[in-house]
Amino acid sequence: MKSVLKGVCLGLGLLALQACAFVDQEIELGYTPQGYEPQGSGTVVAAAPKAAYTNDLNPEGRLIIGTVKNGFGSRTADVLPVNDPATWIANAVASELELAGYTVEKSASTVVDDAARAIEVKVTKVFTDQDTGMMTIGAISTLFYELTVKSNGTVVATVPVTYSADIAERSIAGTGSLKAAALKEALEKSLSTAMPQVLEALQGAPTS
Repeated sequence: MKSVLKGVCLGLGLLALQACAFVDQEIELGYTPQGYEPQGSGTVVAAAPKAAYTNDLNPEGRLIIGTVKNGFGSRTADVLPVNDPATWIANAVASELELAGYTVEKSASTVVDDAARAIEVKVTKVFTDQDTGMMTIGAISTLFYELTVKSNGTVVATVPVTYSADIAERSIAGTGSLKAAALKEALEKSLSTAMPQVLEALQGAPTS
């Protein structure tokens, strides 16, 4: 009797997961500042992020940033962001600049040519593809963005970022929280390479 009940529960659980696979997942994009060297001081003007997405849009015109798949690996729904991905990346960069000792002054323009030190952010792709394995589910996140350090309108450094990797931890279900965690991890890992280059370029830029 116990084995029958166990089988029924497992079957109902699988049916529930399959049903969820047909529902779009809305996720909040998060980030935890890590702190990178070299340290600096003074003001950096952060341009408004430039969104140049290559992502598809859903029928309502919303940006699609990931896939929801059923147990057979077929795409059945989409992952949609609650907050704007370009702003998410720009805010993460700003938080790292502040942690490195800079005062960040945000600009409403996507291009800043009238500041001693400025940073521009261009985002082209933010995506997480559900990775359905035999027993567990992961999420392969892909980020394409570019960080440009400028001084009085002159480009000091351009740091192109291309990142794609599966999340470190996997789950038995392809939930929205798994995909949010995957993108968070992707941004933190990609900035671990990009931010030291940005901070080095800022340190060598004129202050006036």
